Amino acid sequence: MDQFDLNLLVLAALLHDTGKTAQRAGKPKSGDQEGTYCPVGPHGGPTHLHTLYTDYFIENDLAPYLPRELQGFGGRLARLASSHHKPGEDNLLELALSRGDRLSAGTDRAKEQHVDAGGYKQARLISTFDYIRLQGEPNPGQEHNYYPLTPLDRDPFPCSLEQAQQTSYAKLFEQFLDDLSGLPLHMGLKHYTDSLQSLLEKHMWCVPSSTYRTDPDISLFDHAYTTAAIAQSLAVYHGEQGGLPGENPARQKKFLLVGGDLSGIQKHIFGIEKSHGAGVAKILRARSFMLQATVRCVVNVLLEELGLMPQARIMDAGGEFILLLPNTERVRAALPEFEARVQRWFLTAYQGEVSLPLAHDVELTENDLLMESFPAKLNALQDSLQRSKLHRFDSLFQQDFDPVLFHDLSSYRSGACHVCNIHPVDKESSREFFSEYDRDIPICSSCFQQIDIVGRLLPRSGYVIFSRASSAEGVELFDGVRLRLVKEVRPENSDALEIINLKEFGEYAHLPVAGHLPSYTEEDVTKLLQLNELEPADKDNWIWTREEEQVRIDAPKTLNMLAHEAKMLEGEDNTADTRGKALLAGLKADVDNLGMIFGTGLGDHLSISRYSFLSRMFNHFFASYLVDLIRRDYPDIYVVFAGGDDLFFLGPWTDITQLADMISERFAAYTGGNPEVTLSAGISVHKPREPVHGIVHQAETLLERSKHREIKGEEVKNGVTLFGVTVGWERYRELLDKAKWVEDLILREKITMGLASRLLHYADQHKRWMQGDIRAGLFKSHMEYDFKRNVHDRLKEGDETEWQKIELGLKNVQDEMEQLRLPVTWALYRMRSEA
Repeated sequence: MDQFDLNLLVLAALLHDTGKTAQRAGKPKSGDQEGTYCPVGPHGGPTHLHTLYTDYFIENDLAPYLPRELQGFGGRLARLASSHHKPGEDNLLELALSRGDRLSAGTDRAKEQHVDAGGYKQARLISTFDYIRLQGEPNPGQEHNYYPLTPLDRDPFPCSLEQAQQTSYAKLFEQFLDDLSGLPLHMGLKHYTDSLQSLLEKHMWCVPSSTYRTDPDISLFDHAYTTAAIAQSLAVYHGEQGGLPGENPARQKKFLLVGGDLSGIQKHIFGIEKSHGAGVAKILRARSFMLQATVRCVVNVLLEELGLMPQARIMDAGGEFILLLPNTERVRAALPEFEARVQRWFLTAYQGEVSLPLAHDVELTENDLLMESFPAKLNALQDSLQRSKLHRFDSLFQQDFDPVLFHDLSSYRSGACHVCNIHPVDKESSREFFSEYDRDIPICSSCFQQIDIVGRLLPRSGYVIFSRASSAEGVELFDGVRLRLVKEVRPENSDALEIINLKEFGEYAHLPVAGHLPSYTEEDVTKLLQLNELEPADKDNWIWTREEEQVRIDAPKTLNMLAHEAKMLEGEDNTADTRGKALLAGLKADVDNLGMIFGTGLGDHLSISRYSFLSRMFNHFFASYLVDLIRRDYPDIYVVFAGGDDLFFLGPWTDITQLADMISERFAAYTGGNPEVTLSAGISVHKPREPVHGIVHQAETLLERSKHREIKGEEVKNGVTLFGVTVGWERYRELLDKAKWVEDLILREKITMGLASRLLHYADQHKRWMQGDIRAGLFKSHMEYDFKRNVHDRLKEGDETEWQKIELGLKNVQDEMEQLRLPVTWALYRMRSEA
């Protein structure tokens, strides 16, 4: 199929229902096109009037913002987008779009409407999270959560129908029209299409695709996107195989589901030996980003070779992707060879530590995209991927590939890299590293490249460019594609495979790359000067005397410094001394039962559009919303990775423990309070110089403990583990409040730090006593005497109310003694100063 026609089809599919928003916003329509685009209803009048608004939008509102390749083709684009309910009988593109629309919407299957959606202008999008059930069936009469009509980057949280109806279609559509002026018109049709798709996601994510005889729970963007994916595959399939869309819908296998799932992520990211230096700290974020970029590169190369548009991606997040491809002989023949190239590249580039297993054996008919069959096909793909993971490099070995990777041992004369402990030391890289970061660490060229190119440029860049340009700039990825991080895009970048906007929707493809590396601010320098911990080095540079590390405004903070950010200034003028332990915490969290949520959680509601919505919204919470929250409220937290359904953060232990509570509260709100969609976390606290792989290993262990806590003999999740205490999120919030209360008691000298420390001993004795050690039960009398002598007898007369609170909160808590370790440890760490 001609590439221009295919691009035009995808663009038309993305735009085909834009008229629904325009219609609800009260915008003009093409009144002279009813006979062309509108079918005749049972009462003799025209139906599907939204197509007239789509036509008007393209011919008038979008016309000034069409790229030069479409000059003179605006009418054809409008015809293709608007004729999806009345396609030409032998027009392949129109039929493909029309059939894609029907399959995506599931209109081939009548559904019972359970929700009184109101008129089409008053209806609002129901959150798909409401329909997730892991136990039992959804309640048809349940109260639903709805999304307000607002851009995705402003308010992605559901609310009541009444609140959602206070937002306006007219305002949303005007915002959309205003953003059209930012589209790149001179960078080629592909980059233009990606940019327009990004704008549609930003504004149409919250618009119900349909409100007639169906619950309004599929967004217009997800419907349009999956329509584009299906229409593209149908057009290519029938263009090569013959026939027309809609023929043999139950027998002819026209589609292929292709999946990939990156393995070895955690081991690679955290497999570094040193992590406290300013330069080495950058490598964590760099490695996380590079893995994400490499998967994106593999997909880009595959789609380029198959001549397909990026809209074939049904899902792409967290190192996993699913593509919907045409099941043609050409595509089937290309996939095994491509898989072998991918395996060979990963084996060589990562020495087998990281791999990208692929699955491409799940075929679908048109009817398999409908809700009756689609869940089974997704499960089949996941099963195939799991088998591929067990045989990661199988296709290579079948080609007599030697699995032993030989190295030139002479290159290791200076030893192995002190960062990765895999590659040989490169003297030139080591010299440059010392010059830049004043750290004498023997380092390999690969680690230095990740630090100096990716780690240094990523925070300052607005765009990622994947291209085959002959320039040696950037980092080489799969198949010779080079990745470059730039502040702005230039006209010569128009031949790039993909241009990604890291910051916002609307210009090029938007991909939230979760990453925040804390940097020094003027306030940080002022604080350290007040503490007399800085000495001048040269212009705009200081030396942090406590750790002999460089300090420069806008330079990244080391993990040592992040640990010291947990200490607080005290004294009347906040300049005298500090208190608190300088400790670093790691937070690892993920969504509970994710496989079940996508596999069976939606029951017979699972469709390709809802699958796309859930995947995209989970990723938006972790990779976009949380990172924005951290930049604003917790700037000293290092986002190592966040995306898909999980995260790992490093930061001052005080900030991390507070942030964990915030994340649980925000996640519950984001998913509409559905008790079936939960999050668990593990928080490990360490001295700042401990290797990061040790921190993440312990955080992972604590996360697993949180997922296997017991209540009345029943295993439950939705919890967090900190300081050896595993509790649910509501109880965690209560224990943090208690921790601040205990700290306040110590500060006001109502209890001593010695007594607080002995509470930890009493908690240990209580645990032994509960396990059957009768002698350990003596802790009760010891504790009674301790409180009488060191609290009650020391309180001033009239402090009876204070005594009762202390007695009830700390002494008479036999059923909560083990949990007491969390608030008491927290308070002691806040009070203790560094030795």
